[in-house]
Amino acid sequence: MTDSWSKIEVALIVADYFDMLIKELNRIPYKKAAHRRQILPLLNNRSEGSIEFKHQNISAILINLGRPYITGYLPRYNYQNLLEDEVIDYLIHHSEIETDFRQFVEKEIIKPQTRLDFERIIVTPPEIVTVTESNSLYQHKPPKINYLEKEQSNKALGLYGEEIVIEYEK
Repeated sequence: MTDSWSKIEVALIVADYFDMLIKELNRIPYKKAAHRRQILPLLNNRSEGSIEFKHQNISAILINLGRPYITGYLPRYNYQNLLEDEVIDYLIHHSEIETDFRQFVEKEIIKPQTRLDFERIIVTPPEIVTVTESNSLYQHKPPKINYLEKEQSNKALGLYGEEIVIEYEK
């Protein structure tokens, strides 16, 4: 079994994670596998799997801090205190990343350039139907949902819907 992660290893993995996260938030293509292979020789006999696991730990820390995380690294909450301290330290010393977080959350949706045809939008409401959910739906794995991304999308969609209603009322 490999020793615990050192402070230097943790600092390297955190910097690598944030490099990928900033790219993802700004829609810049990158490859996670290439990042893993690049950082691997700098770490103390770590496997690619342990690097991925550590990235998932960082996702969990960011969720606990209310920040966006890398979509492909689903959170693993059993992380060492040193990792959490290093993530917080990184955020403190790289305050410019808050701008990337804010831009991601407040990103505007692309609105259609054509005039709205309200006759096509307004439809008769659907009939009320009762639906029962199967008990076996979530027995194997819980659904994978990026709640921060979903919230950002829902907020933008809601604001756009309100603009359509105001335009219709005019």
